[in-house]
Amino acid sequence: MSFETFFPTDLTSVIPAQKLGVAEIQHFEVSEQAAKLGNLRAAMHGSYEDMVQPGKYTRLLVGGRLMMTDTPMEKRTNLGFMSKAKGRVLVAGLGIGMILHKLLEKPEVTEVVVVEKYPDVIKLVAESLPEVPGKELIHVCADIFDWKPVKGEKFSTIYFDIWPDICTDNLKDITKLKRRFRSSLAPGGWMGAWVEDRLRVQARREKRRGW
Repeated sequence: MSFETFFPTDLTSVIPAQKLGVAEIQHFEVSEQAAKLGNLRAAMHGSYEDMVQPGKYTRLLVGGRLMMTDTPMEKRTNLGFMSKAKGRVLVAGLGIGMILHKLLEKPEVTEVVVVEKYPDVIKLVAESLPEVPGKELIHVCADIFDWKPVKGEKFSTIYFDIWPDICTDNLKDITKLKRRFRSSLAPGGWMGAWVEDRLRVQARREKRRGW
């Protein structure tokens, strides 16, 4: 399954480079030389998901910290969620809105609720998102660790994507969030987090090595 099926190829033409408060959208370019060096490092570490092609990309910074890009790595690591998404979908973390462009077009998806902590991110990104007839996109400005759905509200798919780094420390947050939203998952639904499987494999390796 190719990620090109699910994601726009160039967000630079969709969302303008601009800054608002703590949030900033930047456009940047990866040269052939930079791609070769980066891919060599990724291959040496066995991190083939991190490989990148030369081209123009978009990234989001919050408080000067890189939060998300639309590089191939981000697309590959969100592909599993995109293939599983159906029904009413809850997403924690708006980012640059990359996953929403195709998520709203999926016939299996009926509604998407996005919980985003930073109002400046919502203001920068929301206007670039598509309007799909018959599909509702709801933005909630809140911290996912504090926000609660309406009592009895259910989602067929729940996805947490709020971390800027791939780090096994994120597993504590993932476990906490999955427990918190367990009662909000519809029967037969799916709940997961960004690169969760990769982090669990990495954590087992670290444990074996005594780290």
